[in-house]
Amino acid sequence: TVLATTLADLDTVRLVKVNPSRRATTGPLAIRPAFSRWQNHHPPDTLSAFNPRLSVDTMTRERYRFYRHPRHLASLVFPYFDGHGLFGTTSWMDAMGRHIIQVAGGLAWTGPEKPWLLVSYLNGASWMPWGINYFSNSRWDFRYYDQSASGLNEQLDGLDLYAQYPLNFGQSLSSNHSLNINLGLYNRRADAIYDSVDSETGIIFPRDPADFRDLPVPESGREGLLSIYYQWINRRPNRNNIILPTQGGGLILRSDFADQSLFGDFTFSRWEADGFINLPTGDGMALYVRLKGQAMGGKPAAQDSLGLTRDPNIYLPTGLLNAGIFVVPENNNPRGWDDVRLGNRVLFGTVEYRIPLIPQLPIEILGLTLGSVTGAAIMDFGNAWISGKPQPEWVVTTGYEVKIGIQAGKTPLIFVAIGQAQPPMDWDAGITPGTYARLALINPF
Repeated sequence: TVLATTLADLDTVRLVKVNPSRRATTGPLAIRPAFSRWQNHHPPDTLSAFNPRLSVDTMTRERYRFYRHPRHLASLVFPYFDGHGLFGTTSWMDAMGRHIIQVAGGLAWTGPEKPWLLVSYLNGASWMPWGINYFSNSRWDFRYYDQSASGLNEQLDGLDLYAQYPLNFGQSLSSNHSLNINLGLYNRRADAIYDSVDSETGIIFPRDPADFRDLPVPESGREGLLSIYYQWINRRPNRNNIILPTQGGGLILRSDFADQSLFGDFTFSRWEADGFINLPTGDGMALYVRLKGQAMGGKPAAQDSLGLTRDPNIYLPTGLLNAGIFVVPENNNPRGWDDVRLGNRVLFGTVEYRIPLIPQLPIEILGLTLGSVTGAAIMDFGNAWISGKPQPEWVVTTGYEVKIGIQAGKTPLIFVAIGQAQPPMDWDAGITPGTYARLALINPF
């Protein structure tokens, strides 16, 4: 008697009893003519005999010029939702697909809105792909700032000249490296921060500079910024990478330099190291660890000062932000800590033990569904200080939270975290922690 089990990748395990004296029965091999006629079929038109060694007469020879062979990819025009204008985009490339030009813009014929324009050129024919972007009323940075109702919205007009060198050493298809260089020449305009708006007239009431609570008054001005950064990500492609990744890690090393003697109104240097890792612990659970350090010298725009803040973050699944025209700088915000600490050195880290709870909630609202629900025991830690001065006491908070995915179909749009956290000494003293709701970070990049 032979006993065997089915493969482990089925939904259940079955025990099968096989008669050892059985014999296999076979029949003659039969293949349909549609799949076998190629063995003796010949094309109706055959090539005449030729000699491949004969020379070829070249009538003319010239260097390939991409601009002589334009190919249209797509063009779209749409009206604004309220009908007060229109916007559109067009894309072109050359015959080899190595040069791509994109133009997008919009025009309003009523209201105070200014025309906007974005022009992008990508060169993929060089040993190191490079490109140029031009922005006019078409690039913004936004983040929550100083607990204001409006947040800080910055418009950056100008040029981006960038190059990227991707590299994979061939030992692992999921281990990818890239070296990036970016030169930006911007005119930064920080919108006025406000806390209230007249409900009848729509007039905003900008905050007086003397009323800023914790962070400095934002500055506008020209900035020439040279950025050099290296990125490494070792992460196998998997749908769970945007829900509850149990593998993968990465590292970013970045340096930024600005000098007003060359261009702009600010002179500073900034260094950053940011890394994370997901460690599997069994049954779909994972330990997530992240550590981020920053150092700065010189005088940047006031809103770029380093530190720990009480302002929350905007986190979306990897790749949906920082796409070039809309960038969201990260606030270093320890969960459960309600204070601000500034300096020119900052270290911020997170440890989470993540657990899957519910695969899908049977709730749908206007086409949006509540996706996976995961739980986590969390710990945030960090510090900010001024170089050369004594370091203050480290900030440490612990707690727990539940992450709920909001998705369209099976595509997660955002993850909302609801939890409680506070310093360990407050837990020991029996203090009831406050409850927070914020957008959740799965992996930083």
